[in-house]
Amino acid sequence: MAQVSRRDTYLSYDTVGRKQTGYRNRCGRGHTGCSFLRILFLLLVVGLSLNPGRARSLEAAGPTLLYPHYVTETRLEGRELVVWVKTAFWDEQRPYSLDEIRALGPALAFHDDVWRGLTLLLAIPPQAAVRIAGVRGEGQVVDWWFTATARRGLETPAVAELVGPPFWFRDQRVQRLRLRPVLAEERRQRLLLHPRLEVRLALEGDWNEHPARPDPHWESLYQQVLANYGDGLRWRQIPPASEMGTGAAPLSANGIRRLRVLVQEPGIQRIPYAQIAALAPEWLERDPRHLQMYRGREKIAILVEGEEDGHLDTGDDILFYAPPWSHKASLADVFWLTLGADKGSRMAVRPAAGEAPPLPGFRDTRHLEEAHIYYSDLPMSEDGDHWYWAALRPGRSGTATTTIAFALAPLAWGPLDATLRLRVLGRDLGTLLVHLWLNEYPLGSFSLADGQEATPSFVLPHFLLRDQNNELRVLVSRQGEQTNTLVLDWLELEYVRRYEAKAGRLELAVDWPGSWRVDMNGFHELPWVWDVTRPLQPARVMDVRGRRGSDGLLTATFVSTASGRTRYTACEPGATPTPQVTAAPAQNRLRDPALQADYLILTPSDLRPAAERLAAYRRSQGLQAMVVELSEVYDAFNAGVA
Repeated sequence: MAQVSRRDTYLSYDTVGRKQTGYRNRCGRGHTGCSFLRILFLLLVVGLSLNPGRARSLEAAGPTLLYPHYVTETRLEGRELVVWVKTAFWDEQRPYSLDEIRALGPALAFHDDVWRGLTLLLAIPPQAAVRIAGVRGEGQVVDWWFTATARRGLETPAVAELVGPPFWFRDQRVQRLRLRPVLAEERRQRLLLHPRLEVRLALEGDWNEHPARPDPHWESLYQQVLANYGDGLRWRQIPPASEMGTGAAPLSANGIRRLRVLVQEPGIQRIPYAQIAALAPEWLERDPRHLQMYRGREKIAILVEGEEDGHLDTGDDILFYAPPWSHKASLADVFWLTLGADKGSRMAVRPAAGEAPPLPGFRDTRHLEEAHIYYSDLPMSEDGDHWYWAALRPGRSGTATTTIAFALAPLAWGPLDATLRLRVLGRDLGTLLVHLWLNEYPLGSFSLADGQEATPSFVLPHFLLRDQNNELRVLVSRQGEQTNTLVLDWLELEYVRRYEAKAGRLELAVDWPGSWRVDMNGFHELPWVWDVTRPLQPARVMDVRGRRGSDGLLTATFVSTASGRTRYTACEPGATPTPQVTAAPAQNRLRDPALQADYLILTPSDLRPAAERLAAYRRSQGLQAMVVELSEVYDAFNAGVA
């Protein structure tokens, strides 16, 4: 007999904030009771006109705020996991029927949790792939105005969706399923309510079942968070290392320590011999051709100078390329240098090419994005980026403006075009007219409605741009009685720049296939050049030539030969940055199943002394206390990345 898991989800709140607003009535198209509602509305108006005091009290009462109450059940039917959800809507005292919700219409307000929906954590077999096989549930239409008391800008995408890939929760492989029993259709001014939903998840693949013994430390948590706790008992196992997120940092062979390499900016990096000798002196007795570098689980091709003789000697530095990264929570990217049993990956060498015609410049994109404002409900998604650059809301004058200044790399000249793009969102009611000027040149305007997300683009003459002191002016004006708020996320400018280095470094590209000569200006010494089109496997470009000009600066020249757009990086030997390198133990204790503690203190390294004092105090009380630095957690479960 299949096991059924049932769960009630109640939401309670201490206070309810209500906006003062009056009732509004609306008759939707095709409504069967339209004539009856008109008559009822006229009678209500007449009655209220005879009792104005009653009208004022009704208007001041505000909308009824409803909260969701979910009851969920799950059952395993063959290779399908079936999830049932029953949804009811309560005010502070009682549930409301669908007929009551239809009758009240725009006199209702819904708590934000209605729009977020219900997210269930489901246990799944370790080797199974999951997909939604079917959704059943009769949608009930409710006419509803998206007023100031409502949540504007809603167009909920689906009644059921899988959120992200499966992941491991302790020894249980799990999948998030988001259900939205209420779908908002603002453009049609209506809601679709699904009081009952049935979602079928297909479990594909082969797996073995190993009924698990209850875990005394984690069992209560499993019961609380897993919607199908009973099914999960038969699917538990210790997760393989290959599926643990980004995973732990790779281990060294024979228990030799690892080196953690923190990079502050992308580009070619140099690890001096002196750092290796100080942090891992035992490596000096090993063959340097076995040195390996990783970024997560990805192998990085490196260049070890002088490794041909089989020894690390003075001056044998390590060079590698750090690709750009997008870790918004981390200021540094993390690489791992280790000594493996096999030979490591090495940079290729690209042979010299012949003569070719010159290129004057290349197309580049300057992306500008800053995080100053946080909106938890914009976008209405748990996985979205909720940080934004600026917000503009017209005041009493009916307008608001801001100016953004930015610089560009040295510009190429000619009959060229540039393209400006920006991402904006409307947060509140009403419609805005947005005007843009770049360096006092009018780019154009566009309108932005409430809840709308837009990425407008504008093409402009390239000669309007400046190397320095570019200014984008944004002005918003209100249209109509209600005022919207413009939220700026980012902007980017696509333009053509010259091959000119800054501070001995240059990230460049060749936009056209074939053979082209690249003349790079602004160097003080002959730079190294790498082809980084495949960023984890860069290739050293040979036959880079230089000629010094009357200004004392060097022009470095090489020939690019490729079948498509190719990216390069050039760097003077003296301008190559040195990353921060620290030693890490060969094994990480946090992955030891035997490790236990009654009292766990997580701390940054700066607060370690204070954390140790607290741990000593807890030990004096008879507890087994442990102090763990955050970097140790990152190393164990995310390859060092915060």
